[in-house]
Parts: sequence; C-alpha cells; structure tokens
Amino acid sequence: MLGIASAALLLIGILALYLFLAGTPVDRPAFSGLLLILTGTTFFLPFIGIYAFTGPVLGRRYLGGDKTAVTIISESTSITNPTALVFGGTAVFLLVLGAILLGAAIWRSRTLPKLPGPLLAFGITLSADPLFYYQPIVWVAGGALVLLSGIWIASRVSRTTTDSL
Repeated sequence: MLGIASAALLLIGILALYLFLAGTPVDRPAFSGLLLILTGTTFFLPFIGIYAFTGPVLGRRYLGGDKTAVTIISESTSITNPTALVFGGTAVFLLVLGAILLGAAIWRSRTLPKLPGPLLAFGITLSADPLFYYQPIVWVAGGALVLLSGIWIASRVSRTTTDSL
C-alpha cells in the first residue's frame, strides 16, 4: 500500500519540480522528464497493485496451507510472463530515461543545487528496479534517495521563493 502512496507523491513532487523549472533554460528537458516519469509510473502501477492487493490475500492462503500461493506473485510479475515483461520493461525504460532527463535538468539549473539531480535520478532508477531484482531493499534505498533529494530541493525552492517575495 505504501507503493501506491509513494507513486502518487512522486508524481506530485515531479509536477511541482517541473512547475518550478518551467520558463527557465532547462524547461524542455524538465518537461520531457516529467512526461516520461508520468508515463513510466502509469505502466508501473499494475505491479504496485499486484503487490498491494494480492499479496495479503495470497499470504493468508499460504498460511492456510496452500503452498503454491507464494508462486502466484512471482509468476505474474516475472520477466518470463510476456505481459509483465512488456509493461515492466516499458515502465523501467521510461522511468530511467525520465529520471536522467530530470536529473540533468536539475544539475544544469542555476536555481537549484546540483547534487540532488543525480540523487533523484539514481533513486528513481533504483525504485524502478531496472535489473528486475525484485528486492524490497533496493526499492527502499531508491525511495530514501528520492525522499532525501526531494527534501533538499523543496528546502531550496521554499527559500528561493520566499526570498524573492
């Protein structure tokens, strides 16, 4: 369930970041990054749904004695499943490309510090799990980097907009 909330917050944060960068010299790559991350997240939502909604049900079935219940999630999200491969591969490709574009826009921006750009790009890439490890520790590490860079960017944005008023 946290994956759904974090995806929603990611999209809100990326939109707010783009709105801050709109009209600056990095407007175009920031907008491209926004669109790619938005589309990639949309392709990634079925996987979040599988983990959020079927995980608890299958966990109860496993505890009730159905030992095959554990394999259902891995079979439905595995790269051996053609549908999962298409959706997952597209989601990862779009998320990583969008993260790189947005990270580069932050790096080239004259109003934001440089370091949160690569941190954000790397965090989104880890959260997208481009090597299909399906390890929660990888997702958590990516989420922590996204959170850290988001707080860093938000603090700079709040100081920048407050100073100019």
